[in-house]
Amino acid sequence: MSNAVLEQVFNEIYESTNQSILAFITAKCCNVSDVSDIFQETFTEIYLIINKKGEDYIENPEAFAKRIAKQKLYRYYSAKERLKMQISNIQLDKNDEEVDLTDTIADNYSLEDDFLGKEQLNEVANFLKEKDMLTRKIFHLFYSLDKQIPEIAQLLNINQSTVKNKLYRTLNEIRKNFSMKEGVKSE
Repeated sequence: MSNAVLEQVFNEIYESTNQSILAFITAKCCNVSDVSDIFQETFTEIYLIINKKGEDYIENPEAFAKRIAKQKLYRYYSAKERLKMQISNIQLDKNDEEVDLTDTIADNYSLEDDFLGKEQLNEVANFLKEKDMLTRKIFHLFYSLDKQIPEIAQLLNINQSTVKNKLYRTLNEIRKNFSMKEGVKSE
């Protein structure tokens, strides 16, 4: 297979699958900072397979890319870490109930709109790093990958109300701790 054909086939697969595979990896990752490494390894492996087996080897690019991503995730994490991730995803509030905060509108909230500068954005990023893994995944999927609440719930295999609860509570904490209006912290 010529390099031009190889690159064309790979680029077609990449363009048609990259967003869904990125969302899948983000949902399954134990640590959001590992997403880019696993994503890159997945598509590197796909490229190598196309080069070795030829363009006709892949019948369904989406299913194939997802299978490679699963393999990369499996190899990336030990069984113990995967078990911790699954356990940390099952969280309820103090009363063992999920709270629905639908009155808050996250879709219209932009983190950048409420902050004065890059330094404050870095403080917010550090604040988010201290949150539990599920909250970080929800923020990454919602703000970085532009996924909607129902899609996030499906990807993470949790209730929509859990997604809303984590998203809206954290947004309220960010507003309370970091939003500046005319030089005064909001309450």
